[in-house]
Amino acid sequence: MKSINFFKKRSSTTNIDAGILSDQKIMDTFMLWFGVIFALLPTPAILAIPSELEKGNLLILAVLVFPLFGVFFIRKGFIGRSTYKLIGPTPMFLDPSPGCVGGQVGAKFVLAHGHWLEPPKIRLSCVHIYRTGSGKNSTTHHDVVWQEYVRGWNNPNEGAGDMRFVFDVPSELPVSGQGYKKRGRVDWQVHCDGQVVVKRQSNSGNAVQAYAKDKQEHVVKFERTWTIPVSTGTALTSLDIAAEHLASSRLMKQREAEATAIENIKIGHLAGDLTLESRWGRHFINGLVFFVCGVVFAIAGGFLFREALAGEAMLWLMAPIFFFIGLASLIYSIFYIGRGLDVAIGVSRVRMVRTFFGKALYRREGVLTSPSQITLKLGVTSTTNTGVKTEYYALVVTDGTKTIKIAEAIPGRDAAEALRQIVIEHIQAPLEHELR
Repeated sequence: MKSINFFKKRSSTTNIDAGILSDQKIMDTFMLWFGVIFALLPTPAILAIPSELEKGNLLILAVLVFPLFGVFFIRKGFIGRSTYKLIGPTPMFLDPSPGCVGGQVGAKFVLAHGHWLEPPKIRLSCVHIYRTGSGKNSTTHHDVVWQEYVRGWNNPNEGAGDMRFVFDVPSELPVSGQGYKKRGRVDWQVHCDGQVVVKRQSNSGNAVQAYAKDKQEHVVKFERTWTIPVSTGTALTSLDIAAEHLASSRLMKQREAEATAIENIKIGHLAGDLTLESRWGRHFINGLVFFVCGVVFAIAGGFLFREALAGEAMLWLMAPIFFFIGLASLIYSIFYIGRGLDVAIGVSRVRMVRTFFGKALYRREGVLTSPSQITLKLGVTSTTNTGVKTEYYALVVTDGTKTIKIAEAIPGRDAAEALRQIVIEHIQAPLEHELR
């Protein structure tokens, strides 16, 4: 029987003319078999549970966690395979082929079954994949170098299942393959997330019903990823994509950025001033993660200190490291959750008050007369397990040698740019009024 290596990198250049298949089919199969192995692995221990319980060994019940996780993976893999079969394969055809760094990455694909409920969100990512450590201590990293979003477009002349998109790609980005930063490789990935209306089938009970146009149709979630080849070049796509769609897509992206900025920064007006409030607790979940990690490391450090005092001399090296990492994480998490900013921007003046859980700590003032004084500053970056990268920015005003932060923890550069534009329009409003 031919063995299948699920961890081997798929060649993105194989059968490009015949279309590039998505990664979901093989991943769903892997998850299904992984669940089966996980469920069956502790079988000997499960069979020994009755005899162990008679001996009073209650810890043996812990092995039941393995089949529970196994069932979870089996169910997830089975649902994924069922949904994949319901929609069918979706080979992607690049145009230009391969995509170009310094040019465009464009492509189209067609649903084998069903039609789109609305234009899906399509993400193009440049991912640096590399390993650190060796042997059992090796870790695989997936660092997102660059990422962009667009809304896909359906050409009605090509059928309801048609979907196409195009990205402008900066020339300074790396191409697909080995050698980036002298380690690992670079993968370019297209991810599509949307909803597809399909005809109901008797064997599709695992597809979750979300909407029904009539009794013969329902909606399933469409989520697929393709690994594509990208090289250097200036080639542009020849795909027929309506100019109106590109314009509306840019406008929609701008409005989404403005909405994100308003959701995170409370914007108001008071006595002619523009007020910006970065409320404390806005990113409570992120802070909670740091807090939990800090508690775990601090407790582990305390335990190691106790063992070191009991005579384990080598633990004196590890105990301070764990304890102080935990303590630093705890302090940072409390500051991260409790910090806030109250800012007022008037005619040529800016005033900022730093708060902590709503209590004022200190204030700063400065002169603001030019848009060039307002810049973006990158803070922390987070990446989810689905590969979505979020960069958090701060808005900073520079007055000579003085730097005044007027907004912070803004998710995404587009949202930060949208907020910057709001501030610029406010400080330029008096001049425009005089000109009129």
